[in-house]
Order: sequence, then structure tokens, then C-alpha cells
Amino acid sequence: GNLALVHFQLGAGEDAERYNREALKLFEAVGDKAGVARCWKLASMMHTVAGRKEEAEKALAAYAELVKQRGSKQELAQLSMLLGLHYEDAGQVDKASAAY
Repeated sequence: GNLALVHFQLGAGEDAERYNREALKLFEAVGDKAGVARCWKLASMMHTVAGRKEEAEKALAAYAELVKQRGSKQELAQLSMLLGLHYEDAGQVDKASAAY
């Protein structure tokens, strides 16, 4: 997971996505819901940056489901921010404003 984040920050998208997929599989295998949520959050950001809106929406939906189950206020705030960014990028200003 950390390798995915580092590669994403360095602009190495393909490597970041590969490491993120690997981390997601590992977190799912051991039942680490927080780790799975982090992977979906990063996936949504990577897809958004790459201009893949549909994939970003799917990743955001998976992230949102986990965040709502967990009920963490910090994660809910991060979800709101990511939804706002996603809607803003899509030109949906009203939805972005509501999410923020």
C-alpha cells in the first residue's frame, strides 16, 4: 500500500495502480477493512487524476460503502472531500458544494 502511494506521488501511475491492486488483494485476504478502504480511496484518486471518471466513481462507491460501515468521522470527512473533488472535476458544482 505504501509503495502504491509513493509511486502515485512520484507520478508513476502504472506502478502505483499495480501496487494498489496487490495491496487490495492482501488486505481483503486478511480481512483488514481499513486497509481495503485506503486502497479504494487511493484508487479513486488515481482514476480521477488519470481522467477515468467511471472507474473513479466505482472506486469511490466501494470506498463510501466501507467508510459508512466503519463510521469513522475522519474517514467520512475524507470521503466528503473526495466526492467534492470528483464532482468538481466533472463540472457538477452543486454536488461538489454539497459534498464539501
